[in-house]
Amino acid sequence: MQDITYPGLYEEADLTSNKQQRMYLNLIKAEYAFLVLSALFSLWSPAYRWYYCAYALAFAAPLTLLLIRAFQKPEQGWYQARALAESIKTTTWKYMMRAEPFPGDQRDQESRANYRNHLRAILSSNRHIGQRFDGGAAEREQVTIEMEAIRDAPLATRLKVYVERRVDEQRSWYAKKAATNRRWAVRAVVVCSALYAAAALVVGVRIAVPTWQFAHPEPLIVAATALVGWMQIKKFNELSASYGLTAHEIGIIKSRSTHEMTEEEFAEFVDDAELAFSREHTQWIARQTE
Repeated sequence: MQDITYPGLYEEADLTSNKQQRMYLNLIKAEYAFLVLSALFSLWSPAYRWYYCAYALAFAAPLTLLLIRAFQKPEQGWYQARALAESIKTTTWKYMMRAEPFPGDQRDQESRANYRNHLRAILSSNRHIGQRFDGGAAEREQVTIEMEAIRDAPLATRLKVYVERRVDEQRSWYAKKAATNRRWAVRAVVVCSALYAAAALVVGVRIAVPTWQFAHPEPLIVAATALVGWMQIKKFNELSASYGLTAHEIGIIKSRSTHEMTEEEFAEFVDDAELAFSREHTQWIARQTE
């Protein structure tokens, strides 16, 4: 089956979302790393000026990273670009499947014009995200040959394409993400518990051997606190449960595709599936901005 080339606007929004996501998460990782480093500096008190200069820089670095996050707001760029990309993707699939609001036979000019107007409206309502685009996909077509070829196909072919390339792929993505988040939740709890236990052990050693200069639990406590913060940001358990439920919902929706459908029934099937995808994405945005 041929690959599906999405509109250039989708590619631009998708690239921007991924870029802003990496920037946001990497800034937080670096900030936490410098905080742990600062705690490690507190273990020693050598009589070297360069040591205390490095110590001060270890505090200045997370402050700088915090200010970058505060002013550039990459998390907003991530959420906004992802919302734009998913809106375009949903609209594109409805167009290819001849679902509302793009019914019609094959290359119906009115439906094609309606699709272009929808893209224009989506872009107009999301112009604020345009300043984060780098123009990497600006020259790509908005109505691609692959899109038109799928729209031209008979109902049976469009049903097969939609189930395999949209429903199955979405279901697989949610199922994999649910499993991945579940694994990371367990790992994070294990590591955090180990850090707490190690900190308690260090305190015990400090009681037993008060003169041991390395009996300081502060770096372990800071590392555990950073990990707890990371767990709150990533929401592993919450996403695992939500993605798992969405995967089951998609499975229920897919079961309808085993029955023979008319064009009207297929359009309703597509609407229901896209509504499920959109609902989960909307809930994801709400969780991230809480």
